[in-house]
Amino acid sequence: MRRGAYRQQLRLPAISKDRVSAHHALRKAICNTFGQRVLVQRCQEHKRRNVLAQLPKKLHPSVNKTLRDAYRSPSKAVAKRRLLQLTSKRPKVLP
Repeated sequence: MRRGAYRQQLRLPAISKDRVSAHHALRKAICNTFGQRVLVQRCQEHKRRNVLAQLPKKLHPSVNKTLRDAYRSPSKAVAKRRLLQLTSKRPKVLP
């Protein structure tokens, strides 16, 4: 660590979970550097794209709006409620 950055202060590496999960060596290096309890945040944009890729095109506008609204929610509770609404509305034939 250079320039005054201490490992104890760094808890969230600036890297998307998609990239880390695809590269086991990178995750191992992050854990070795920051510890096993390090948090890796998934990029919301990549998560949104991955969800939409699994759905029929006709559902994209409504699901996209719900995801964006959830990500922009004022609190974790509101965001969770909006995301749970998505799963309760989804037809049983979808993945």
